[in-house]
Amino acid sequence: MAPWLWLLLGVVLLALETVSGTFVLAVVGGAAVLTAVVAVPARSFAVTGPAFAALSLLGLLFLRPLLLARIRGAAAAGPTNVAALTGRTARLVRPFDPQGYGRVAVGGEEWRAHLADGWTRAAWGEGASFTVLGAEGVTLEVCPEDLGAARAPGD
Repeated sequence: MAPWLWLLLGVVLLALETVSGTFVLAVVGGAAVLTAVVAVPARSFAVTGPAFAALSLLGLLFLRPLLLARIRGAAAAGPTNVAALTGRTARLVRPFDPQGYGRVAVGGEEWRAHLADGWTRAAWGEGASFTVLGAEGVTLEVCPEDLGAARAPGD
């Protein structure tokens, strides 16, 4: 088989991998690309066929598990984005409105914030400290760090 056919097969398999996401097609496609290199001096399928099979098998047995572990390890590394802000201290940048929404700064970034239920809306000025309880989309749910602060009537 001609080297360009192995190369074409590899490129097609690598492109199909973007849809599958299993790394099977990527490994086999990579084996086909490497087989194209082998096919330059040895154009015989008797040589390139077994080379392709061996490269594919080695890739599926050894390379694919490493790739999957790396991807899974990155996903399990910890919380990302707004989830990583839970428990951090936020400073009030813009006071809460009557619906309990304001702006806070956490780690140098400004966020929309919602004051947790049960806390009065106008008791804090700019610079007051809050604890991030969680997030709903890009809005942080916060409560005052000083839990002895004013509570809404009836709480």
